[in-house]
This record gives sequence, C-alpha cells and structure tokens, in this order.
Amino acid sequence: ILDRKLAASFLREWIGEMQRVEKEPTPVERPQTVAETDSGGLSVDTESGMNMQDSSWPSIWENILANVSSSEEKTALAEVASNAAVFEGKEKPLFDCEFNVYGEDFYCDLAWIQSKVLFFTEENEDGYDAARETEWKCIKSLSTDLTAQLIADTLKGE
Repeated sequence: ILDRKLAASFLREWIGEMQRVEKEPTPVERPQTVAETDSGGLSVDTESGMNMQDSSWPSIWENILANVSSSEEKTALAEVASNAAVFEGKEKPLFDCEFNVYGEDFYCDLAWIQSKVLFFTEENEDGYDAARETEWKCIKSLSTDLTAQLIADTLKGE
C-alpha cells in the first residue's frame, strides 16, 4: 500500500518542496454572435435571424413578400423581387433578425452586416424608427423611392 507521506518525502528530495498552485481560470471562447457598429449604439444579433447565404436572390425577396399583408407593400416588393438580378455578387442578408439600439430590442426583415444596411417592412416600422437614428442605412418597404437598384447600391460585394 502506498503511503502518501512516504511518497511526498521521497519526491521532496527529487523535486523540492511541493506547493499547492491555484488553477488559473481559462477564458471561455464564445463565438461572435453580435455585430457591433463603429458607433451609433446599434448591434445585430447574428444568431437570431436566418442566414440567407445559400439562398437565391429571388427566394430572399419571395420570403419577404410572403410575410407582408398590405397590397401596397406587396406591389412594391414584387417590383424589387422581379429585378432581383441586380443583387448578384452582393452580400447576402440575414432574414428576420433581432437588433438592439441603446438597450432596446427590435426586429428587421433583412440585415446586411458587412454593408450595415437594414430593411424593414411595415410590420417592423418601430425598428425602422429606432435604427434610422444610427449610422446604419435603413430602408423601408413603403419608401416612395424604393427600387431594387437603390437597395443594391447600398450593399457591398460578397
């Protein structure tokens, strides 16, 4: 049977006096889930929305179109969807994601993180009102000047 005191005295001769060392806490690596703006108080939770990276541009706009109810909004978004080719080579968005402005949570319909662009339908108008006070470009589906080209011009390439 091994006696701890005998083992410790034997080892002390070889390695010196043993001292108890507290284990240093290791920082927990957490994947980045929030995209912060340089300033302006807006952050987007990148895990709250659906990543549309593998979706085609027509299907991205069809998803938005399927979630609106007013005929005016459907007409405006159908026009954008019919010109989806202008988005080729542009950054793909997150769909239906949550963002935070100065501690208050809101939703947008599309968020392009690298381009710092948010798109809002009528349902998320409160988010539009909060986000437009930041440095992010905010586009509303019922804007009188809404076109596919207007949106595409605000986006960075993939």
